[in-house]
Amino acid sequence: MVAIVKTGTTTLRCGGALIRPNFVLTTAYCASLPNTSDTEVMVGNNNLTRESPSIFAGVKEIRIHKGYDPQSRKNDIALLKLTYDLRIQQPAVDIINIRESAFPVTAICNLTGWGSRTWNGKSPGRLQRLELSAVDYVICSWILKQPIEVGQFCGGGKEGENGCFLDEGDPLVCDGELAGIMSYSISCGINNKPSVYTEVFKYRDWIDATIESMNSAAATSLSSCISTAMPVALVSYWKSRA
Repeated sequence: MVAIVKTGTTTLRCGGALIRPNFVLTTAYCASLPNTSDTEVMVGNNNLTRESPSIFAGVKEIRIHKGYDPQSRKNDIALLKLTYDLRIQQPAVDIINIRESAFPVTAICNLTGWGSRTWNGKSPGRLQRLELSAVDYVICSWILKQPIEVGQFCGGGKEGENGCFLDEGDPLVCDGELAGIMSYSISCGINNKPSVYTEVFKYRDWIDATIESMNSAAATSLSSCISTAMPVALVSYWKSRA
């Protein structure tokens, strides 16, 4: 579980899931918030604090799914590449695996995050966990009065037992595997309205390809820097020998 906060503070912006030692999976909505460049992530502590054992890392690069629609929240998924491998400071950092099959509609899953339990409220500052069950697509669409897109599913729907404000990006874990990240919640479960999740299993190919692309771009950039710097260094060396 990752808290996405304003740099140098504990001001919560969103949640996320650490799926690689230096990659966080979150929603496109979270990655599109204003001043995203002024963002870092926190891991290693159930309390939202800058004190030990909290570990913080900056965000080096952001990739948002090209098909993201901010109105319907279709393809609401993004990757954050961190400035360093978190295992350097915490070798036992928890990395969660993505499910290799569709969301288990009969399962009871856990949503974790630091979000508020009331709409437009404040974070309680301590990690919370809720047990949620799936809600049928047709029923969910009827309750919310809007379509549920491909790559989305619904869960929860009770006041006080539902994803809420600042829970966007929070991981929904089923049987120890990442099944979804919270996309949005309408009224925090009031009137039995479920929250909507991005089903990460259906984006495995995009996730793998995007991570490979981001790593390749970094490797190419490093190679270019080395190839440019080496001749300059050699010239300087031979001049010093002359």
